[in-house]
Amino acid sequence: MPTDCAWPASHCRRSAARGPESAGQAHTNLVTAESLRAPSKRSCSDAQLLAHIRTLHASSRGTYGAPRIHVQLAHEGVHVRRKRVAGLTRLAGLHGVSRRR
Repeated sequence: MPTDCAWPASHCRRSAARGPESAGQAHTNLVTAESLRAPSKRSCSDAQLLAHIRTLHASSRGTYGAPRIHVQLAHEGVHVRRKRVAGLTRLAGLHGVSRRR
């Protein structure tokens, strides 16, 4: 029986023995549990950091990209990883201005 799961059949929760109705019900319960869960500490700190990143980007008149923002954050005493800053700026759609050659 083919499944609509992206994982191989051995890893998928849906099996031929349970049938599609019970698998659909389990998926609905899982989505409800995820929607009721409180935001994680990481997502809350990401939201605060992203607000700070947006402020720095705006104060630089849109010229600072992730590397300069990372340096500025370190200068202000906010020590985060470079890739975390890069990921959040990419997620927010912020781009720095590069020099012309």
